[in-house]
Amino acid sequence: MLWPAPVTAWTVGGQPVDGSASTVSIEIATGRTITVGVALDAEGSWLTCTNVPDEGAFEVPVIATVSEAERSQPDGLRSAAVDGRGDRDTDRLAKLRLDVLINRVRHANPALAGELQHLVALRYGTVTR
Repeated sequence: MLWPAPVTAWTVGGQPVDGSASTVSIEIATGRTITVGVALDAEGSWLTCTNVPDEGAFEVPVIATVSEAERSQPDGLRSAAVDGRGDRDTDRLAKLRLDVLINRVRHANPALAGELQHLVALRYGTVTR
């Protein structure tokens, strides 16, 4: 049995990002607003952010919330803050997606879900959420 792919909802600097947005404006300090370019892949699983170099250096939180497609609430209300600085962020998101899939399997086959969870722990260790 195949389940629908998990759904990923994104926010950049507190602003929701969907497939129709190409930029978001974020107030990072009183009176200072920056523009961040955003692009989602077709499934909404990957977000690419770009900055305007003339605006200088800044940091904004990027939050991905992964939920099951058939549920209205995120699975376990888990989210991960990612900052685009390397493999640790990719691991966080991959682990979140695997956790959602394992929870789906758990209802039909708890033993298999336990084994899958063990494999995820071996691969990713403990990833801080």
